[in-house]
Amino acid sequence: MGIDKLVKPYRKLCRKIGIPPKFCLIHIGKCGGTSLKKALKVSRRFPGIETVHIQKPVFSSKTRYIIVARDPISRCVSAFNWRYQKVIIRKTELNRFPGEAQVLEKYSTLSNLAEKLYFFDRWGFVY
Repeated sequence: MGIDKLVKPYRKLCRKIGIPPKFCLIHIGKCGGTSLKKALKVSRRFPGIETVHIQKPVFSSKTRYIIVARDPISRCVSAFNWRYQKVIIRKTELNRFPGEAQVLEKYSTLSNLAEKLYFFDRWGFVY
């Protein structure tokens, strides 16, 4: 469903009561929030849209919130790969989080890390 269909009734109500519509984009990392923000800005249909990232939004009943969520596993893989790129490949954020570089270097993929969380007995059973 297009975003216009979701916000049209709200815009109509705001015009009727004489207040400007207010929108807030809740940016969840690695879910397309940056791309959505750019697209909304280019469209000019959401002037002054507020963006909240890495903090709790202040709720207002007069504001309409736009949230993009993503499948947790693909989001997790994407986040791991993104950090690996920034820390190990580009070395631009090598010391941002203590111990992160060592973990990324040791496991190199999220799959390798996940497999190390299991205990396999000598017959291959997982515990």
